[in-house]
Amino acid sequence: MTSMETIRRILEGHLEAFDARASTQVDASDALGRIARFDESPPTAATVEEFVTELLETGQVLKSLTLLKILSAIDPSGEAYLPALGRILEWSPGPGRGSQNPLAREFLGTTRLHTAWFVLSRDRLEVAVVPNENGDFGADGWTVCRDASPRPYSAPHGLALVWWSMTKVAGKVRPAGQRRVSRRKISLAVHISVLGGPPAGGQRKIEAEMDDLSITGAGLHVRDPYGRLRGQPPLGRRLRMEVNLPSSRDPLATLADVVWMKEDMADDEPVVRLGIHFVESPPEFTDAVRELLVNAEGDQQYLWNLWELQTSHR
Repeated sequence: MTSMETIRRILEGHLEAFDARASTQVDASDALGRIARFDESPPTAATVEEFVTELLETGQVLKSLTLLKILSAIDPSGEAYLPALGRILEWSPGPGRGSQNPLAREFLGTTRLHTAWFVLSRDRLEVAVVPNENGDFGADGWTVCRDASPRPYSAPHGLALVWWSMTKVAGKVRPAGQRRVSRRKISLAVHISVLGGPPAGGQRKIEAEMDDLSITGAGLHVRDPYGRLRGQPPLGRRLRMEVNLPSSRDPLATLADVVWMKEDMADDEPVVRLGIHFVESPPEFTDAVRELLVNAEGDQQYLWNLWELQTSHR
């Protein structure tokens, strides 16, 4: 296995090389670099840029930064990898590109390359015991990936690779803005209709489940035991999504572009995972999403209302 293949596996959540009892409160960048043998054979700038581009195409900004964070342990100056960092800082979501992560320039608190490199090298990257079933590390802990395999006694909820945004920029705590509450893991039933051309799988309306939500887009998965959706891939097509929320008497709808697609398995059943970017969303839909993002933080009554609404529509 090559160095980049090893890092790819780690970023996908394969953390079996770490001992839960000895990993906390220690920066993991150096250890991860040694596991990938970066200390013996550092990857070329071209190899790093190629991997960064691949991650950005599916909006995985935090993972792209994590790659550079690991490399900062062997290249403290960052000179070889500053072009890749510049590419990440310039990236922003738009038509055809989805994002489930904060913008790098807000997350690092600067657009200056050398300052951004200093910030990412000073922050702590930790392989940490997941504290609860939801995997919530609080305001300053950003989960890069999670290995949910339980470690009896030491880590019942598994381990996670966590980025702690500790370094201040111009005396201010990062990240800037409200990106911390702009994305939520959430389970929510929705209906989608793929527009243009024949109906996907011969169905006009398809039941799907939302996995996470931001003000600009969402992650969905569709159970596809008969391969209908896979037979007519919706990637690059536009769809209409309907969702029921406690704040609205009628279903709310928006248009969205399918910006990435991945075939997967869940409960031994084929599923298709989709990343969608909202387009032409009506104000009432955007307002409802904002309310859901805020209330999903901790309003138990709102969550109870949401659960009742979902069960009543099944």
